[in-house]
Amino acid sequence: MNNTVNGTINFSGQIVAQSMGIEEGGIILQRPRNAGLTVSVNGSETQNGYVQLGAVSEVQLANPGAQAQATRFDIRVAGISEQYTHALVFFEGGATVDVVTGGLINMAEAGNVQIQLRNQQGDIVQAGSNSQLVSSAFVPVMDGEVYASFAANFCSTGRATPGNVASKVDYTLYLFELAA
Repeated sequence: MNNTVNGTINFSGQIVAQSMGIEEGGIILQRPRNAGLTVSVNGSETQNGYVQLGAVSEVQLANPGAQAQATRFDIRVAGISEQYTHALVFFEGGATVDVVTGGLINMAEAGNVQIQLRNQQGDIVQAGSNSQLVSSAFVPVMDGEVYASFAANFCSTGRATPGNVASKVDYTLYLFELAA
């Protein structure tokens, strides 16, 4: 059995002018495709997924470093061989990742905004950085399954301007045999 699972998570949302209505965030999922193991992002049997971050007022992101409320997403893998005891999800660097902040670069028209990833404890995850390789990031394999929770939120890099927000990040889930 392969000890890695690869996938891509796409994020989208909107920064709106102060006078526009705000919608709650939600999850949009891609239809299943087979990867050998049962892999799901937010309950859909696929290793790729979509996370809808909803709409946020530009006023909320008026200052550099301001953050919007986070939207949770989950990665689950089932059918794991009992030889593996732990897993680690590593968010890869790439063209859509800011090498300084580890945030996801907006590829749409809203200005001065990135998407920030967070682990289950609420700590910032810097995509592409080895800072993700800490002992608290390891998730136990229980009954042949791994269930890892994360969150994503908008983060301003300056005064945010209205428009759509879209980015993506590739991830690799590694399986390990760790001694007790």
